[in-house]
Amino acid sequence: MAASSSSSSGSSDGGGASGRRAITSIVDDQGVYSSRCGYCKSERMSSVAHGMAARRLHVNDYQELLDRGWRRSGSFLYKPEGRTCCPPYTIRLKVDAFVPSKEQIRVRRRMNRQELELYRSLTRTFDDLSQADDDASKGTISGMETGKEEDGVSAALVDSLKAAIRDWMVDAGVGSDFQVPDVGVRRISEKVRKKLQEGSTSEWEASYTSNAAFLVASALKKRRNLDGGQLAMEVVPADLASQLAAKLSAKQLSGVVVKACKGHVNFYLSSSAKGKSSVAAIHGETKAGNGDGEAPVHRVKRTLEVRMQRSAFDRESFELYKKYQVLVHNDKQVLESSYRRFLVDSPLLPFQSASTSYGSFHQQYRIDGRLVAVGVVDILPKCLSSKYLFWDPDFAFLSLGKFSALQEIEWVKAAAEPSLQYYYLGYYIHSCPKMRYKAAYAPAELLCPLTLKWIPFGIARPLVETGAFVRLSGENKQADITSNGTEALELHETPKNLGEVPIVLYSSGRCILLKVSSFSFNSHLVSDGFDTPGFGTSSSKALH
Repeated sequence: MAASSSSSSGSSDGGGASGRRAITSIVDDQGVYSSRCGYCKSERMSSVAHGMAARRLHVNDYQELLDRGWRRSGSFLYKPEGRTCCPPYTIRLKVDAFVPSKEQIRVRRRMNRQELELYRSLTRTFDDLSQADDDASKGTISGMETGKEEDGVSAALVDSLKAAIRDWMVDAGVGSDFQVPDVGVRRISEKVRKKLQEGSTSEWEASYTSNAAFLVASALKKRRNLDGGQLAMEVVPADLASQLAAKLSAKQLSGVVVKACKGHVNFYLSSSAKGKSSVAAIHGETKAGNGDGEAPVHRVKRTLEVRMQRSAFDRESFELYKKYQVLVHNDKQVLESSYRRFLVDSPLLPFQSASTSYGSFHQQYRIDGRLVAVGVVDILPKCLSSKYLFWDPDFAFLSLGKFSALQEIEWVKAAAEPSLQYYYLGYYIHSCPKMRYKAAYAPAELLCPLTLKWIPFGIARPLVETGAFVRLSGENKQADITSNGTEALELHETPKNLGEVPIVLYSSGRCILLKVSSFSFNSHLVSDGFDTPGFGTSSSKALH
């Protein structure tokens, strides 16, 4: 048992978070409730869960609740019922077995490049950068690395292109849930360059091109097919390329002219600018020189800093959260009280072992001191549980969501506590395409809702694709628990030997030992006369 009952709790904490302790978790049972689903956007009250309002929660107890399919939002605990519309499965990764994908490796390299190249003093000449690009072009196709890094110029153009796509999405009303494909630029071959140069002056040289319009149009078409044609927009690559070129031209990139041609976005670089154009110029950054504009002053290299601090309200973080919700999720109003309830409030009792701090934390990501992202996480006896991430839309090109996940995985790997081995990513919801990315952190495991065993994702995937809440383990036994909820499940098979989490329920002035198992609640009276919800001396004595 993770938490001590009234009869056995007398020892204090010791030997890490898994030690026996006198602190008892306290919750208010809220029963089963229904709400509208935020994943399938159903108009019906089709999302069904059991809820508990936690007054205080030991990290051991929350770890065991996680391993039974529960999760927290602020101080509210919930576990989806079998009949809910979008079946969620708890997903985790054992960090020592983690194998990063090519895309995840690129995300890490991209951040390293931001630290070491794109934001450095930028004194290299255009000729230097062009030569580097020629060397890299043989191993680079549409911005996808095949062995060599992109150089500073192509990376700067990609950043500007992605910003133009985001601006177009806002203008066109494309939902924030649309996953923009990985776009890039590549060097234009000499043969194509000659055709593009026909009839034009030699001042501008066709140097880079991008097929981003085709990629975005294709992704939108796939999305339209998936949602049954509900997406009214149909994008023609040639039209989109023209709009992107117009947006890029409006940014007045120094030393760059942007044109659209047959669906491609082409970048023409100024021949006369060779020798003094730089990545900083493309980004429109101010360069101070000697008064004649001959040489830029050396800038200090930008640095990334990650700070872990206990969950608490921070004005700077809240302002970033507002910006994120408005620009990414199209929220009309963002209240401080809602932010506090969702991401600041936590029932987890802070705990410090000899080597590790447990509880709820905000992990801040800063570039040159500027806050660009905040990851809300819980540090528990066996895992780091990722709860939420919000980031600065101005830095979307850094893929901060993916980068923060990689950082959190590395944090678990580096943890001194031997029991910390897992990274929990919340719920995997196969019926919601934008939630499937979690399985990309491989090899992932899903929690079977019936047996509470962890099943490799490769084995579980064919089962979750059925769309129903199903049994993931056993001898080809699949218990459909969608139609009639818990009762239907128990008709198939009653869970056995799954263990229970003893916590204390405060209800109607009484303290009750509430044994929370995977699908049922069993209560045993512990003490009477607990008249107040406070946690004073009298209540502590009653609990112990």
